[in-house]
Amino acid sequence: MRHRFESLVDMQSRVCTLFAGSRLFGVQSSGAFAWSTYDAFGHDVDGFRGALTALGVGRGDRVAVVGANSVSWAVAAFATYGLGAVYVPIMPNLPRGAISYALRDSGAKVVIVGTVELAELVRGARAELPAVEHVLCMEASGRPESFAEHLVRGHDVDAPRERVRPEDAATILYTSGTTGAPKGVVLSHGNMISNVNAVHQVHDIRPDDVSCAFLPWAHAFGLTCELFCMMSAGASIGLCDGLESLDGDLQAIRPTVMFAVPQIWNRIHGRLQKRLAGASSAKRAMFERALAVARRRREAIANGERSLRLEAEYALYASLLFDEVREHFGGRLRYALSGGAALSGPVAQLIEDIGIEMYEGYGLTETSPIVTTNTPDAKRLGTVGRSIPGVDVFICDEDGRVLGPGHEGEVVVSGPNVMLGYHNDDEATDAVIFDLDGLRAFRTGDLGQLSPGGFLTLTGRLKEQYKLGDGTLVVPTPIQQRLELSPLIRRASVHGDNRDYSVALLDLDMDALRSWAAESGLTVQGDLLDNPDVRARIDAAIELCFEGWDGHRPTRWAVVPGGFSLEAGEVTPKQSLRHRKISKTHAALIQTLYDT
Repeated sequence: MRHRFESLVDMQSRVCTLFAGSRLFGVQSSGAFAWSTYDAFGHDVDGFRGALTALGVGRGDRVAVVGANSVSWAVAAFATYGLGAVYVPIMPNLPRGAISYALRDSGAKVVIVGTVELAELVRGARAELPAVEHVLCMEASGRPESFAEHLVRGHDVDAPRERVRPEDAATILYTSGTTGAPKGVVLSHGNMISNVNAVHQVHDIRPDDVSCAFLPWAHAFGLTCELFCMMSAGASIGLCDGLESLDGDLQAIRPTVMFAVPQIWNRIHGRLQKRLAGASSAKRAMFERALAVARRRREAIANGERSLRLEAEYALYASLLFDEVREHFGGRLRYALSGGAALSGPVAQLIEDIGIEMYEGYGLTETSPIVTTNTPDAKRLGTVGRSIPGVDVFICDEDGRVLGPGHEGEVVVSGPNVMLGYHNDDEATDAVIFDLDGLRAFRTGDLGQLSPGGFLTLTGRLKEQYKLGDGTLVVPTPIQQRLELSPLIRRASVHGDNRDYSVALLDLDMDALRSWAAESGLTVQGDLLDNPDVRARIDAAIELCFEGWDGHRPTRWAVVPGGFSLEAGEVTPKQSLRHRKISKTHAALIQTLYDT
């Protein structure tokens, strides 16, 4: 490990000096990426720290930001940290009520917004936000409220860095989770920097590495794992405009390291499946042979064995088939880190087999977020790895008793990464933080089991499992993951509490379905889903998802018109489904699956 940092302020100060002339952020400009340096970033942080000082921000005050990833977003974050103040990132696409709630609950004194429209939204809600004194806008150039104008004026203000302690609060991240109650997770400098320090002990992030940032920094995965970990290594970050532009941005940035959620890998898996479906039988057979060789090679490596014959075969297939797939990522990708939700086994295996090193990890906002990760020295597909240095993971029963390897129970975490608590909610904090044999421990609400070697396998959510009428216990997570393997299914939500059988609500990729119908020569009048051939196609896709599966599966399915949405509260900002909300919203649709 190159460095060990004491706080985010310590980290930013040191790397901006050490890597002064190196590239830090890349931003699209006139069709290409323009790169700024660490030195320029440090200069802007100093200037905006002065701007915040002039606005009356001091130790313990809250500065909120409502906007997408940008250089200004990061400048404001480190300027806030440097004053001993608390940064409150809020996703700009949240419903208005959720934005207002986070601003009000956090007691934000200064609010920085990304667009003029967001500025108007915040100003329109000022009556509900008594603590807000100033609203700055990144987009309003030339106006008094402009972020850029304040930045320029801030350089004339004397604003030395505060001495920040590890136990000082650094940020409040609002997460609704899957239960719907917004909670402000208070993370300290020590919480997050412990994650950064631990990552550098187990993963090789280098100064010449480059990432393509499309994960929002308003969430712990993007914030800690990408922004902080890449910056702490002196590496570079290209800012992506979003998933819509991701393909082009990958070609322009050509990342060497990639941080992504399962949704991205599922999309790659779906594209490959679709491409293979349209290929000749000879090419499909060749690809299957190539994957078989890749699997044998992967198993041999896992067993500490090397075969020159296998390596030669794999190299041949890689040049014929896999290199083309890897070019989709820009052609330089050394490895990828997946988190945010459990990655389906078949998807992880496919990504590995085409030659991309995949390290799946696990964490929560409340744990800053990293708890476990697979690493080059300790890797087992199908698990989320072993605990990072300094962190302990336990499997406990409902009474908080620790269970041995192989037993399923609640995942419990202890370590320097565990949050300070929920903001303004001691009751919620006390419900999840408890004493475990002298350790301050956090109940995650996730189900899992540990192997004798310490590898963690997640099996579902404690509150989402249900029983059928005959007493059969169903854990829906792996069933939903299976369904989402299909290129036709974007998301799936499985239900069946106290019923005779389980059913699935599907959010379909209607464009993919229409393309299939057109390619099949189907002329569909009216609703596509009323066509028996189309429904048969969906049935076949679902059957394919469960091929070789001996677990529980849903008996019937229905399509949710328009899919699941963030606006309706069915999807969290990090794209997890809120199944209880879905169950209530679509109760009538679910009932039809039992009435017919």
